[in-house]
Amino acid sequence: MTKREVIKGDAMTHTPGPWTLYPDDRTSDATIAGPDGWQVAVWCPPLHDCDQDSATRCTHHRRDTANARLIAAAPELLALVEQVAWHYEQSERDNASSIPHTIGQTARALLARIEGR
Repeated sequence: MTKREVIKGDAMTHTPGPWTLYPDDRTSDATIAGPDGWQVAVWCPPLHDCDQDSATRCTHHRRDTANARLIAAAPELLALVEQVAWHYEQSERDNASSIPHTIGQTARALLARIEGR
């Protein structure tokens, strides 16, 4: 049994990571693809009324790109949260507090939210 199965079984499936961000330099749009190259998501933020020249991008464009990068990092973030939750479960079971309570509880709550529980 894997760490992931100990925590949540087979309750959730998603495209495995890593995901790669392919931004469109002409717009704020971006495509996010899985390791097989298939599209996972398309990021099409709202249009912003701002001047953009080759030297300066508007604040909205930079924020939109940062949001797309965060989405693309989701599989690795999920794996990290799963590891923290698993280690917290183990430390609770073994009465060895290697992970602070608030961090362990936050990881558990976040996993529940991700899984729709």
